[in-house]
Amino acid sequence: MTSVGTIHNQRIPKHVAIVMDGNRRWAKQHKQSEIQGHKAGVSSLRNSVSFAIKNKIEVLSVYAFSKENWGRGPKWLKEFFNLFISVLDNEIKELHHNNVKITFIGDQNELSKELQHKINECEQLTKNNNLLHLVIAFNYSGRNEIIRAIQKIIESKVDPRTLNEDIFGQYLDTKGIPEPDLFIRTSGEYRISNFLLWQMSYSEFVFINTLWPDFSEDDFRYALEEYSKRDRRYGRTST
Repeated sequence: MTSVGTIHNQRIPKHVAIVMDGNRRWAKQHKQSEIQGHKAGVSSLRNSVSFAIKNKIEVLSVYAFSKENWGRGPKWLKEFFNLFISVLDNEIKELHHNNVKITFIGDQNELSKELQHKINECEQLTKNNNLLHLVIAFNYSGRNEIIRAIQKIIESKVDPRTLNEDIFGQYLDTKGIPEPDLFIRTSGEYRISNFLLWQMSYSEFVFINTLWPDFSEDDFRYALEEYSKRDRRYGRTST
């Protein structure tokens, strides 16, 4: 892989959201186990974090584990959760050293106590960092997030006559996080797969054929170049 470089003379999104798709297909192509595909994907994520920092992207959100992924079977789940804990253990010190703040979004109640503890540990260690905000969607579903927000609103006895988009946003997992400017999905699939449904109302979408473990600096640069060409009017006419 070429060294991670800086992009000049173009509009850089404040918040980039990525569906890191294609780990299992990559593993199949390389005649390796599925978990090896996810291990290869960790390297791509590490490089993407470095690229985001170099190019002054403020927020990078990644879809690590969806609620639908529970259907992949106990063997895969055990291997994946063990890998995820190992990755957190191995990466957290360097991320903290690089001034990266980590926030997890999703329903943590279904996760093991060990994983909940690890997530809390990472968030507490990095909570005051401010160079890059890395948002990790884990056991996440956009529809579920909206339902949980409604439940919180009901529990808080919010007057429905006062409810608006700004108030609703305060009950989402992404409270205080700017909405994504750019959404990237790898592996050639053209869907958002229940990711940040509320938040991506006006995001620009770029779909890339590369499988996630092969996602490179050039792919990320291409997505930013595509974003830079877009005219974001938010429903208004251009001037």
